[in-house]
Parts: sequence; structure tokens; C-alpha cells
Amino acid sequence: DKIRLLSHKDRESYLLLYSILGYIPGNIKYYEMAMTHSSSSSGTRKLACNERLEFLGDAVLSSVTADFLYSKFSKEREGFLTKSRSNLVCRERLNELAVRIGLDKYLIACGLPHQHNSHVYGNALEALIGAIYIDKGYKYCRRFLLDKVFSQLTDIESVVKSDKNYKSRLIEWGQK
Repeated sequence: DKIRLLSHKDRESYLLLYSILGYIPGNIKYYEMAMTHSSSSSGTRKLACNERLEFLGDAVLSSVTADFLYSKFSKEREGFLTKSRSNLVCRERLNELAVRIGLDKYLIACGLPHQHNSHVYGNALEALIGAIYIDKGYKYCRRFLLDKVFSQLTDIESVVKSDKNYKSRLIEWGQK
């Protein structure tokens, strides 16, 4: 009912966010900022971008992921949990998850998302998490990540055990 009273443009934004989040945002401005990449600010028209929210979202994502792994793998040691968290929230995985949940349709950026090795979508996902945290709090962030993001990973066991961190593997080999 609340959405029907909005203008067409605002209604579209709320409905798109609702389809991604699973709830109606309290303050849509945070979410709009989360989906605004710094490349969209040019010349005299300066828009607020998502970098500060990305910083906050990264910290919340790390916390929720650590809590999730700690509970799911109760018999594993600290080293396994640290590597697993790294595998779960690496840039490539965040980009992939952001596209799977539909953030690519909502991001405001100037040409960057299509560049090779761009992490714009993963950064937007972190910014979205920051927006959720400011708007609704930690419990909503946790629920969003568990229900909407981590659920996109069909085999969580193989994801956390995959080892694409070649730098760490090289260092470990050198130390042996």
C-alpha cells in the first residue's frame, strides 16, 4: 500500500529494491547512494557515491561471514575459518553474487562495469550491505546475507574449500 502512493519513478525503485532485499527500505536515499558509483559524478554535477557505504558494508560482511562460518563449521580451526572467509568474500565471488541477485540492473555508473577485472558490482554489494546496516541494523544485514546472498551458493562446502589465493599458496610453499 505504501508503494502505491509513490510516484512512478519512486515506485519502480522501491519495487526493484524490494525484489532484491525482500523488504521495503526505510530510507531509500541510503540504497540509492549504495548503487551510485563514483564514475557517475562528473563535471559540476557531483553525486554522493557508494565508497563510504562500501567501507562499512565490508566490515559488516566480514562479521556476518565469520559468524556464519563459526556456526556452520563448529569443529574447524581458526586457519580453516580464516581461509574460508577469504574464499567466501573474495572480489570475484562478490561480483558474481551481486549479479545473481540483480544489482547490475540498479547500479549507476559510467562505463566501468563492463571493463575487464572490474569489481564495481562486488563493491556495490558491499555498499548495499552498508546501506542495510544504517537503515535497518545488523539483524537485517545478517538475514539478507544468509537468505539472499549466501543462498545463491549451491555448494557452500566446495566454495569455502576452494583455494584461489595463489599468493598465499606460494608463501606457504616457500615456508615449507
